[in-house]
Amino acid sequence: KLKRCAGRSVRFDQSATMVIGANILGNFDVNIYSLEGRLVYSKNYSNTNEATIYKDDLKSGMYIYRIESAGKILNTGKVVVK
Repeated sequence: KLKRCAGRSVRFDQSATMVIGANILGNFDVNIYSLEGRLVYSKNYSNTNEATIYKDDLKSGMYIYRIESAGKILNTGKVVVK
């Protein structure tokens, strides 16, 4: 089941697609951290404004995500994986 998310909280069962913004089209990184601050997922995206994350890449729980481009933080928020 795919859910599109543009807000600061992302919940998903199998996968989630985060839309970065219509005016952002280029290279960006999605980094996901455990609540302890450990990097548990990192992926670079090019020539798009969407990032899809799959549940298989994360264990059930709560995480913090950070989207960055050219050294600037574009968005941060929570990820809840069921």
